[in-house]
Amino acid sequence: MNKEFLFNHILGGLAGALIGDAMGSATETLTLEEINSRFGGRVTDFYSPGEGTFASGRKAGQITDDTSQMLKIIHAIIENNGKISVELVSNQLLEWAKQDELFSRFAGPTTKKAIELLRAGHDPYKTGIAEKMGMGISNGAAMKIAPAGWLNPGDLDKAVEDAVILCIPTHNADVAFAGAGAVAAAIAESLKPNSNILTVLDASVYGAKKGYEIGKKQSIVLRSPSMVSRITLAAEIAISNEDFFTACEKLASVIGCGLPLIEAVPFAIGVFLASRGDPNLAIIGSVNMGGDADTTSTITGAITGTFAGIAKFNPETYRKVVKANDFDPEKIASDLAEIALRKEVKIHLD
Repeated sequence: MNKEFLFNHILGGLAGALIGDAMGSATETLTLEEINSRFGGRVTDFYSPGEGTFASGRKAGQITDDTSQMLKIIHAIIENNGKISVELVSNQLLEWAKQDELFSRFAGPTTKKAIELLRAGHDPYKTGIAEKMGMGISNGAAMKIAPAGWLNPGDLDKAVEDAVILCIPTHNADVAFAGAGAVAAAIAESLKPNSNILTVLDASVYGAKKGYEIGKKQSIVLRSPSMVSRITLAAEIAISNEDFFTACEKLASVIGCGLPLIEAVPFAIGVFLASRGDPNLAIIGSVNMGGDADTTSTITGAITGTFAGIAKFNPETYRKVVKANDFDPEKIASDLAEIALRKEVKIHLD
């Protein structure tokens, strides 16, 4: 595997996550009818989030908590030469939370609770443990998980293991590991030159199963719908509906596209399949289903963008999201690709 291939596909995944987050912030919380009414049809560009959205007041193209948390963790991972630890993730979450606008306005309920416990000095291995009869695991477990896949191209097991580490401080339960594992494994598989949409689907199912196995051994088991069954159902819906937007609407109504992890991850994988791997189409489909659109579109964009690579994106859309924010995606992708290659060489040597 060469660096140019990895760079192009990691950059594609990063671009997809950033575009999905920024574009989805304008349709978050809205219904299909409200989106059509407010925007005069489907959203295909960046808009300043309006009244009723969590990101209200931010500028068109600006990212929210979904990818800002992820970028914070990525920078720390790069500085740490690719090593991921619970302590590193916890420290970066605390650093991210110092940006009061992001923390107070955008942090989800699960993440906010965990960060408050971290601030009080609690053990990061315990701050994310879910309540047995709580509201359920939020999709924050999967929105920041893409680096676990990007750093482990083709290595599904290691991608899931790293995803679990990223989850522990905030989302520490078997279903959280399953959802995060599904996304990380799908991204790791997408970095194989011979992958296709069905191998990515298979990888997501494998990642979910492995996440459950890890959760059973080292975390708590929650009474929850099966992530594996939900992904399988989403795949059936996506593949059996030839019209893309019909598939998206059915995914939203049957699987859901809201805050719960058990909705967001299967929905995102379903949209990826329905788009047949087209990142521009996949992001627009996810964005226009509303619900927790910035998060579902971040996950959709990360998976589909990694699979497709940066060359498949609308260059104007990519240019706009870079201009609206203060980061250098090419530098980030290059650094991640370099670390991934070093890890691959070390594995072969070992």
